[in-house]
Formats: sequence, structure tokens, C-alpha cells
Amino acid sequence: MNSAGTRYLVCSVPRSGSTLFCHLLRSTGRLGMQPFDGGRFEYLVPYLRGRFKQVDWSSTGLFDLLEIPFGSSATSNGVMGFKVMWDQFDRLLETARTRGRDRGMSRTEAESRLVSRTRFVWLRRRDGVRQAVSWAKVLQSNAWNSRVQREFRGRYLYDFPGITLALRRIHAAEAAWQRFFDRWGVAPLTLYYEDYLEDRDAAIRSVAEGLGVAPVPVLDLQADPIEVQSDGVNLEWERRYREDSRSALTSVRAMAVAVGSPAWWSTYAERLRHRPTVPGHVGD
Repeated sequence: MNSAGTRYLVCSVPRSGSTLFCHLLRSTGRLGMQPFDGGRFEYLVPYLRGRFKQVDWSSTGLFDLLEIPFGSSATSNGVMGFKVMWDQFDRLLETARTRGRDRGMSRTEAESRLVSRTRFVWLRRRDGVRQAVSWAKVLQSNAWNSRVQREFRGRYLYDFPGITLALRRIHAAEAAWQRFFDRWGVAPLTLYYEDYLEDRDAAIRSVAEGLGVAPVPVLDLQADPIEVQSDGVNLEWERRYREDSRSALTSVRAMAVAVGSPAWWSTYAERLRHRPTVPGHVGD
């Protein structure tokens, strides 16, 4: 990996407001996050979707692979950054250290080398139920940002098991990030979705100061008008979920636990994406 420039990762979990946050970072023109993959800033997604088949492993190692997304995200001042979810991060490390030039590298060595040259911003969300509701909902519409959501004309179906599974996935990924940071004594710049919505300028200033970017960049809120996606459906699902969680629906909760395997989740998500919808009807 080229030693020039400042590299950082926005570490997150789905539905933590990371797309909006990365749009804010991009709007400064000084904090990396140049657009990629429809503006979602997840530079590792093409590799994961293609199962790394597009990579020539005979001449590629972990840091050669990372050089591409870091370089693509760079702003003119040399700051490079993109966002990554825990499962993407984990799969990248496991794949790269067992193939190509880094075959045989231990997980410990891979993590150590990455930590030595990368800074970390940890974007979290305090309200896990609202986050899980958002995740379960987006699996029905496949609308991962507000632009796509405005075009959705299908029907949302309240889904207690789906929300429960999403909540479990969130807790597992958050715990995995925490273990990673603890293992290496990393103190990431930790920001919360609820806080940055209240003061976006302060959140961006904290990132700039943490990276040593001066002068502190100014937000251009008109550059990328991404909006918060929560609406009346989210509020209704949240209300129902909290009520159902306190009720005697033990059989439903037991089913949610029983089907909580990764294989079932994958099948469940795919089924929802291809579920017939009723045009013009939203909410249930």
C-alpha cells in the first residue's frame, strides 16, 4: 500500500445512516469518499459480489487490493476513505490472506498491518430497534437510500421475525467491531447517527480534526441531497415491535430464534426482494 496520504475507514453496520454520513464527508471535497457504486461508498462491494473472480491473485495481495478503493476515494489533498461493514471487512481479510501473494498470512498479521496504516471512524446507532426496523423494511423495498425509496411503489408487510433477526445481526456485528478495536488497542473516532443528525457540521469537524485536515472543511449540503429514510411505516413498525416484544408472543419469538441461521437469513432476504408487490399500497 502506498505510504502517501491519510487513509481511514468508516466502520459501520447496515442502517446506521452511513450513506448520508458519507455524502456529508464527500460534500467537503477534502475528506475522501469520492462517489462510487451509485454513491453508496462501499468500494469493496464489486469484489464481494464477484467473489473476487476479477482479481488476479498471482500479482495481488491484501494491500494491493486495498490500494484500489483507497486511491479511488481520494480527494486532492491526499485524504482517502470509504465505508465498510463488518461482514465485508471480515470476508476481505479472510479471502486475501488465503489467496494470492499473501497466502499463508495469519489473520493477526493481516489485521496488524492494516491497523498500522489506517485510521478508523466508527459510526453507530443508539436505538437498535429503530435500526433493525429500518433493515427489515429495506429488505422488502431494496431501497438503500432515499432516492430509491421515493420510487418504491410496493407494499410493506410488518415482520416481527425479520426485525428480530436484523436486531441480532446488528448486535453481532457491533460486537465484532468492538472485539477488533479492543484486540489492537484502537480508539476509533466514535460517532452516533442520532448525534450527527442534530449537528452535522460538528460531526464533520470532528472527523477532519481527527484526521489532521486543516483548515476544517465546510459542508455543502446541496451537493448530495440524500435524506433520512424513516417515515410513518418505520414509526408504526417500531411501535408494534416494542409492544409485541413485551407480549406473550413466545411462539413467534421462538420461531425467530430458530430460523436465525445465516443460511436462513440469506434465503429470507432473497425471498423478500422477489416478493410480488401491490402497486400503490404502502404500509400494513
